[in-house]
Amino acid sequence: MLNRICLSLVAVGLLVLALPSGEAIASAYVVQQGDTLWDLASRFYRDPEYWKVIWEANAGIRDPHWIYPGDVIVLPNYSAGYESVSLSASTVAQNEAIIARLRIETAGMVAVDPLVPQGYVVELDAEEDHDWPGEYAYTGDLLHTDIGSEQGASVNDVFQILDKGEEVLHPNTGDRMGDLVRVAGICRLVEVGQEGSVALVEHCYLPILPGQILVDYTPASAVVVNTEPVLPSLSAWVIGLQDPDCETAYMADVVYIDRGSNDDLRPGDMFSAYRYGDVQSSPGDESVRTLDVPIADLVVLSTESSTAAALVCGNITSNLIEVGDRIHLVRRQQT
Repeated sequence: MLNRICLSLVAVGLLVLALPSGEAIASAYVVQQGDTLWDLASRFYRDPEYWKVIWEANAGIRDPHWIYPGDVIVLPNYSAGYESVSLSASTVAQNEAIIARLRIETAGMVAVDPLVPQGYVVELDAEEDHDWPGEYAYTGDLLHTDIGSEQGASVNDVFQILDKGEEVLHPNTGDRMGDLVRVAGICRLVEVGQEGSVALVEHCYLPILPGQILVDYTPASAVVVNTEPVLPSLSAWVIGLQDPDCETAYMADVVYIDRGSNDDLRPGDMFSAYRYGDVQSSPGDESVRTLDVPIADLVVLSTESSTAAALVCGNITSNLIEVGDRIHLVRRQQT
């Protein structure tokens, strides 16, 4: 259920309430641009799953997907003796379209072609005693990588951390579509040797593990959604979901479809999913076909040659998107 939480950038704005030093206390935190409950839990409690406790302690947060800059929230049971990690050099500028960029950069993909790694995560907890290695790495942790100066690396180079997941088969034909690749996080090199380096995890979206792939980080542009109706007809199948723990996609979730740049698909193109009508008998014993009812809208975030990642941007009814659903192009970017 990792992508229930909006993705994030980090900036610290903590106001500790005046209670006795060293006690577990409630602290007031001023939300910064790009913050999410997931990253706040990872940063202040070293446990990203603690986001649920933060949410429960803040009745004013109606939807845990969304917290807003300037809001003051309570961090329950926060120890005043703990110092959080502060990142002085963020990979994403504060004055840009943060939500759009993070959505695109963390959407992942169904990789049709084999990935070409720049390197790999070799070891976790570079800052800790190796007799007690951590099982996962999160925001603020240090990693050992196999990227060094021999590969042209230098301090402050930024990489995406990718997690290669399950094979994706087409739900209708059974053909192999590719491998599902999820974005685990973003790291920045802080020390570089000849054959390896130490990297700081700046942003974490999934647990980071040894063996995960490192590729060059490329900032994404905001997606401009097209508002003009499409003329040519194009349909697609939903072939996968970003969240490995869910069988259905909710509002703001990412799904993968079997159309891509080979079909002239571009970021910003819109699809709709429908509950299809069927034939019913009217009171006059006549056969009547009921209309197709739209249930959700999806916007394309990024494309591969024959696949694409799309964001569920509007649930019109309570119906949810599943693998095997058929969707139809309703708006296409104009040339």
